[in-house]
Amino acid sequence: MSAPNLQEMSDSAAAAIGTVAETVRDCAQHASESVQHTAKQAADQMRAGYDEAGRLVRSRPGESLLVCFGVGLIAGVVIAMSLRSR
Repeated sequence: MSAPNLQEMSDSAAAAIGTVAETVRDCAQHASESVQHTAKQAADQMRAGYDEAGRLVRSRPGESLLVCFGVGLIAGVVIAMSLRSR
C-alpha cells in the first residue's frame, strides 16, 4: 500500500469515528434529558401525594391517627411472628 492510500484510509477512519462519537454523544444527551424529565415528573408526583396526605390528615386527624395506630399494630404483629418463627 502506498502512503497516499494509507493517509486516505486513515482520514476515512477518523471521519467515521468522529461521526460515531457524535452520534453516541447525541444519544447520551437525549438519554440524560429523558432521565431528568422523568425524575422531575416523579418528584412532582411525590410532592403532590405528600401535599394530599397532609391535607387529608388536617381534615380528618382522628381517622388518620387510628389508621397510623392500626398500621403500626399490624407491622408489630408481623415482625413478632417472623421473629418467633426463627
